[in-house]
Formats: sequence, structure tokens, C-alpha cells
Amino acid sequence: MWKGAQGWLAGIAMLAGVVSGCATTPQPIHGGERDDHSRLVCGGVQPPPTTESLSADIVAKVRASCDAAATAGQRHGEVRLTVRRRADDRARAETEQTASLIDEDRLCALGVAQQVLEDLWQRWHGDLFLFLGKDEVTFHVALGTAPPSIGSAADRS
Repeated sequence: MWKGAQGWLAGIAMLAGVVSGCATTPQPIHGGERDDHSRLVCGGVQPPPTTESLSADIVAKVRASCDAAATAGQRHGEVRLTVRRRADDRARAETEQTASLIDEDRLCALGVAQQVLEDLWQRWHGDLFLFLGKDEVTFHVALGTAPPSIGSAADRS
């Protein structure tokens, strides 16, 4: 009966070891305030988000996901992204593009921003806006490659 169970039990024991290695002990709450606003994650401590880190994260991911399509379509411009607190304390993103971009560019940026916000919600829940220090954050993301404003060197020869 136990001959076939050895490999199976070893797998369960290994999985239990991995899971317990990432487990953390909850920190006690003193006086209604948390002593440290960092979340312990498997592999280290993650600092809380700031307006700068939020905008940098969203801008980098939007450019990585949406810039190639705008460049391929020979479009360039900016998408204005606004992150607002909803009534239920969750974050929502709103977007607006410049005239040289199309709605597809705006929707791409919106989808990426919503995914970043969802990931932050999973980690920080209602504390997100506490760390940001405001209920609304607005920033711009440049997409596409603008043509040279004064002809290129090849045009002058």
C-alpha cells in the first residue's frame, strides 16, 4: 500500500516546504496604526506605492504594450491618464488621447493601467490612496515616434 505513495508524499512534502517558506507572521497593530507600511512578500519587503512609482510603473507598461502599434501606424501623441478613487475605495483609470492617436491607442493604455491598478489593489487594498496621499493622480504617456521637426540630415544634403 505505501510503495506507490512515496513519490506522492515526497511531492506534497516539497510543496508544503515551499509554501511555508513564503508564509509570514502577521504584524500586531499598535494604537490603530501599522508600524511599517511595507508588505512582506516572498523574497523580501515591498515598499508602498507612491505617485511617482505608480506613474512610472503605468507609463513603462503602457509604452511596452502600446507603443509599437502607434509607431507602426505612424501615429504619435499623448494619452492622459487619470487614476481616481471610486466610492468603494478601489482605483479606476480614465484616459483621453490627443488628436493624432486613435481610440485603439487610448483603449490599450486604459487596459494596461487597469491591470496595474488591479495588481496594486491585490497587494494594498484600501491603503493604496493612503500611500498616494491624494484621491486623484494625473500623468501623460507618450506613444509612437514623432517625426523630426526640422528635416533630417539626409534631407539637407
